[in-house]
Amino acid sequence: MFVMVVLLVSVLVGVGVTLGASFTVWYYTRRFGRNERRAAIVIGVSFALLFPAMYFAENLLQGRRGEVVATVSMITICVVGAWVVRRILAARGRSA
Repeated sequence: MFVMVVLLVSVLVGVGVTLGASFTVWYYTRRFGRNERRAAIVIGVSFALLFPAMYFAENLLQGRRGEVVATVSMITICVVGAWVVRRILAARGRSA
């Protein structure tokens, strides 16, 4: 039951962050093309993955090892998400 709550919260966070990121990208660029939508979706999905990654890492591996794996997975998700968003938005600048 609690796993379903974690997954539901992650979906709600993903949708909320995607909408917020899409509005922020639109507000600062005053245009909203396909690349900006893709970047907003990547931001939302990366934030949505944080909750299940942390929950499952800490429950599968008890103690200090679970905390380290959860922290490393969260940092990895954030870094990879930022790198992908940067590549998407940089590609928009080159093609325009």
